[in-house]
Amino acid sequence: MKSSQILFLSVVIFSLSCFQDAKAVKFENPIGLTYISGFNQVVDIYWENIQAEYPEEEGYSYTKQEGTPIGLSYQPYLELDMGIRIGVGIGPLMYIYTTTGSYTALPYNINAGFTIMPSDSIGIYGRAGMSVPNARGEYVKSYTSGFMAGFGMEFMRNKTFKIGFELGYDSSTVELQKLGKSCTSSGTYYTYYNCTVTDEGTETVTPIGAMASFYIILGPKF
Repeated sequence: MKSSQILFLSVVIFSLSCFQDAKAVKFENPIGLTYISGFNQVVDIYWENIQAEYPEEEGYSYTKQEGTPIGLSYQPYLELDMGIRIGVGIGPLMYIYTTTGSYTALPYNINAGFTIMPSDSIGIYGRAGMSVPNARGEYVKSYTSGFMAGFGMEFMRNKTFKIGFELGYDSSTVELQKLGKSCTSSGTYYTYYNCTVTDEGTETVTPIGAMASFYIILGPKF
């Protein structure tokens, strides 16, 4: 991980040094929706914790609600006329609320990349950087930053209003507490259960994982 951070910081420093040689710089504001493949890992652990704290053996009844693995993202960046780009990102926003606890995450990242033929109306680009999951919640024990990368296309780049698509991956992780239950039964004619919550340790998940994004882009040149 340390070598990846050093490599990424080197790319960022190199990108910044190129700004003095650029003839034009533009600022873009991509905002849109991102599908994330890892969100259901978080949902499953929260569901298991609900079952442990409110066991069906004691008469509780409920239905599992699947999470929506789509969150809002904002990924602004600066791009030089030679195609080098450097940006930051916020999102995708993730939120869970249950009877036993909530989970909120607003990841952020810093990234650098390159756009092929930046002066054309259609641009193909790649970017990579470091991402922090920034998770909060009753069952969140810790989180670890990770490597993120994306590859995408932007259309109508010579217009004020643009659109873009991106496929990517985010390896940042979150450590979540897992709960279990221990139940004993009693009764002659009717069975009664007495359950206690047990600590099953923690599980590390990748809450973002593979990503697919659709953006609208507003960004006048300056």
